[in-house]
Amino acid sequence: DVSKKIEAAKKAKDFKTVKKLTTERKDLEAEVAKLEKQLAEAKQVGTQLAAMQDPSGIIKQAYLRSLSRYPSDEELTRAQKYFAESATPAEGARDLLWALLNSKEFVTNH
Repeated sequence: DVSKKIEAAKKAKDFKTVKKLTTERKDLEAEVAKLEKQLAEAKQVGTQLAAMQDPSGIIKQAYLRSLSRYPSDEELTRAQKYFAESATPAEGARDLLWALLNSKEFVTNH
């Protein structure tokens, strides 16, 4: 709708209105970009909150991406216990990945 107003103002050679509308459009685009960034951050926080509730998805992905297999039930239980004791899900995930990357299975198979 703003683009149509800008085109109409250009045809009418009302350059003051064109400048004003162009500025408004840039401001609106900046606001949309800011809101999209905030939405992405909120989604990330939501993902982190979900991970705190049940980190099994993160654990399974860590095993799959590092060892090309899913964890056994025992490994999953052990990792879930470690996650529960970690200060943050990010810390638990980081430590799990380091443990997997330093495991004999990773070193000999990958």
